[in-house]
Amino acid sequence: MEDKEKITLLLYELNGSYGEKALEELIKIYYYPLKRYLSIFLKDRRIVKEVLSDVFIAVWKNRDKIIYPYSFNTYFIV
Repeated sequence: MEDKEKITLLLYELNGSYGEKALEELIKIYYYPLKRYLSIFLKDRRIVKEVLSDVFIAVWKNRDKIIYPYSFNTYFIV
C-alpha cells in the first residue's frame, strides 16, 4: 500500500471502530518528521515533546473535522 493511501485509510479509521489504533499508526508515521521540524524552531527537547503531544491530542479531539488530503498535512503546520 502506498503511503498516501495508507494515511487516507488511517484518517478514515480515526472515526471508526479502530480509531485508537489508527491514531497510533499516524503517530508512528508523523512523530519523527514533526519532531525534526519543530526542533528547527524549538531548542528545548521537553517543549518539542510537549508540543507533539498537544498536536496528537488535538488530532484525536478534532478527528471528525479533518478532511484529507486538503487539511491534514497543513493541520500540523498550523
